[in-house]
Formats: sequence, C-alpha cells, structure tokens
Amino acid sequence: MKNLLSLIWILFLFYSVFGQTGAKQDETILSGYVQKINGTEFKYNSSIPSAEECLILRATEEDAFMEWETAVLPDKVNSQYATFVWLAGLSSSQGSARYELSING
Repeated sequence: MKNLLSLIWILFLFYSVFGQTGAKQDETILSGYVQKINGTEFKYNSSIPSAEECLILRATEEDAFMEWETAVLPDKVNSQYATFVWLAGLSSSQGSARYELSING
C-alpha cells in the first residue's frame, strides 16, 4: 500500500510539474485565495516567503472542511478566460479520506 501511495504521489508531482500550461494569451489571472472564511490555520515553512500561513485539513477529521474567498471577478473581463490560482499541497498518511472541491457551495 505504501508503494502504491508513493507511486501515486510521484505521478501527481510529475503531472504538476510537466502537465501545467503557461498563461493563455487571452486569459485573466486572479488570486484564488484572498482570505479565510473557515478552517484550521497552520504555520508552514514554505519555499515562497509570502506563503508561510495556510489552512490545513486532516483526513482524520471526518466532517472537517475549509472555506476561503477568492479575488472578485471583475464586472468587465477583457479576456476569454478567467483563471484563479493558489498554492496547494497534498500529503499522505495512514488515514483515508475523500476530498471534494466545490465552487460557491
């Protein structure tokens, strides 16, 4: 099981590094995290100096959730796409949990 999780993690990292595309020419990029609404705060030693505080969600807490606010989409966007970006991480442990990402809900 540990080998399977390690393989999944390596594939995830490979996709994260090589599967991303650069910004599209016709794209508005907005902050995907502006402020916390709900969640457990955590201090983290990040490689990005401005990102040392974060929200954490543990697989051992079945009903736990986190919620945050993004930048507001401008009334008039002069591009075909609007992309919200934020720093996220995923770790593995002995626990097992299902995570769901929802927008406006």
